[in-house]
Amino acid sequence: MTMDCRTLAPTLLFAAVLGACGGDDAETSTNADGSTGDPTMSSTSATTASTTTTDPTATTTSATTATSDTDPTGLDSSGGSTTGEALAPFSLRFAAVANGEEVGCGSTITGLGPDGEHTASPADLRFYISNLHMYAADGSEVTVELDVNDFQYTSDAGQVSLIDLTSNTEGDCEASAIAFAEGTARENDVITGMTQVADVTRISFDVGVPQAVMKDLINTTSAEAAPSPLGEMYWSWATGYRHFVFNFSVEDPEAVAGGGYLHIGSTDCAGDGELALENQDACGFLNTPKVDLDGFDLATGVVAVDLGRALEGVDFLAPIYDPKTFEIIGEGPGVECHSSPMQPHCGTIFASFGVDIDDGVSAADQDAVFAAQ
Repeated sequence: MTMDCRTLAPTLLFAAVLGACGGDDAETSTNADGSTGDPTMSSTSATTASTTTTDPTATTTSATTATSDTDPTGLDSSGGSTTGEALAPFSLRFAAVANGEEVGCGSTITGLGPDGEHTASPADLRFYISNLHMYAADGSEVTVELDVNDFQYTSDAGQVSLIDLTSNTEGDCEASAIAFAEGTARENDVITGMTQVADVTRISFDVGVPQAVMKDLINTTSAEAAPSPLGEMYWSWATGYRHFVFNFSVEDPEAVAGGGYLHIGSTDCAGDGELALENQDACGFLNTPKVDLDGFDLATGVVAVDLGRALEGVDFLAPIYDPKTFEIIGEGPGVECHSSPMQPHCGTIFASFGVDIDDGVSAADQDAVFAAQ
């Protein structure tokens, strides 16, 4: 399959490894608000979602469905708690953290690299959330109705939400901070909807676009026509979605600057000349991290994304690319993982997310990046 290699030069190393530019090309499309990005990930079956309106004055709707934890559509649960607690609005907030503190576009993460002397500054942090479930103390599943808005999408194929914790206008999030910038102007740190808020003591979710949603969108629409928030974060439109994107600037102990590109997404999604999942229901490597947080207070809790843990154990030495020719011109401080088992940093990074680099299977109890705060 031919891919568009215009946006991320680091992708070319991944492409060369796999043999067909087949991983992390960030072909971008423009959303209604002028932002750009990547989309895809699909599941093995399509499940019907029923839509209800939670507020007659509201401009968005809520989607309610019942699924199991392993439902590849990512549709949300409506198992229902037995307490009779009335549904109430909720906002599930996400925050990037490092060394015990929240971080963002103007932050510097210290203590990284083999000697703890490298630093990283976030330039772009986005990820998809799907298959969100909530549970009561007795283990029963609690009703969840997700809003539908610019950051939360639902269809018969599934549901998915986009969390974008960085803009592109300040600090190292500005386009000039790293060689291959792709951040968007808009930000969103919450998933909203209705549930029995007081009953919730545990939540679980997948980090990624459901396979069924990916299959449906790539085979029925285009990058330009993809619904928000799925007009961004794809490797290239024909090949599938990245689920988690973390780009950042790097500085070594001698103050030599570099770039970091941590991209987790589904791979091996199609044969030569095919669209992603055109003739299969799931990618060969799902690479979809799973998260399960017990003891979670939905009213006050925050889902912390620990960027220091995501980079723990990485040696911070990566290829340097010519931004015009995409040729490797040297080696220097940096991080590079585009979901290829052949990239040295990927094995360590995937392990931190609880994903087996050899088969793309994820285990929530192995994830060290997402935590309740």
